[in-house]
Amino acid sequence: NGAGKTTLVAAVLAASEGVKPPSSIFKGIITVEETLTIGLYDQEIDPRYLSMTLGAAVEQALRDINAPVNTQRVKQLLGNYLFDPISDIEQPVSRLSGGQKARFQLIRMLAGEPMMLILDEPTNHLDLPSIEELEAALLGYKGAILYISHDSYFAGKLGGQTVSIGS
Repeated sequence: NGAGKTTLVAAVLAASEGVKPPSSIFKGIITVEETLTIGLYDQEIDPRYLSMTLGAAVEQALRDINAPVNTQRVKQLLGNYLFDPISDIEQPVSRLSGGQKARFQLIRMLAGEPMMLILDEPTNHLDLPSIEELEAALLGYKGAILYISHDSYFAGKLGGQTVSIGS
């Protein structure tokens, strides 16, 4: 903790928006193609979604990325991520379980079909079935994935190259 992993993620996200990170925080160059689309998996749900129903939150997530929005698309996404499209659509996001919130985060992250995913400690606060669902979704993903994790089993399951930051 405190080694700069989340700062690195913030620098990559800033670079994707054309913002150069302050040299006092990050010594190096990050170059991101203008056409790169990034899906972000946050540790916590954006508070603005917590007062919405799950259906309204999915609609807003689609609007945020300028994706087509209609009831059929929302119900399809809910069903694809193990929600009941009929009964769960009116469930308040604030009342979802940790695993359900993680599945909502997956919908939000993947809805725009990003080329790259960035995940900051994605297995924190998740139960085993939710971690397995996350792993399955990521193993089926065809783009690049940058993730921060202290979970060695999760890292071993996803594979890829490892960069150790800190001691």
